[in-house]
Amino acid sequence: MNTIHSIERIYNIREKEMNEAQAQYQRAIDYFEEQATELFQLLKKKETLQERFDNRLKGRVTITYIHAAHDSIQRIEKEEKALQTKVHQARVNMKQKENQLKVAHLEMKKMEKLIQLKKEELKEFAKKKEAEFMDEISMQQYFRTR
Repeated sequence: MNTIHSIERIYNIREKEMNEAQAQYQRAIDYFEEQATELFQLLKKKETLQERFDNRLKGRVTITYIHAAHDSIQRIEKEEKALQTKVHQARVNMKQKENQLKVAHLEMKKMEKLIQLKKEELKEFAKKKEAEFMDEISMQQYFRTR
């Protein structure tokens, strides 16, 4: 019986670890989504700016406008590269957290199985002791009646 309580304590620890891993994984997902959304918005902004620039080039434009538009596009491209790096790092972190969650879940399932096996062993032991006790009573009754 003591063994089951010890295993249950370990199970509770594993469950807490899994819950923490789940929370970390969710935070990683949220951060990834945030970064990916920011990148998406930046790409939309860049596309709009390029379309506007291309449309303006069909007409008369000043050299100052061309320089300003070019600078804006370059600035956005720098931001894009930085965000792509953040998105990639967030994706890698998210995958690591997912793997940690899988490991924590697996460890918890192992503990569940171990508890189940120990309880079954305990039941079998109790049945065996009960059968031995009943045999002993039967033998005592048999010898008393003789």
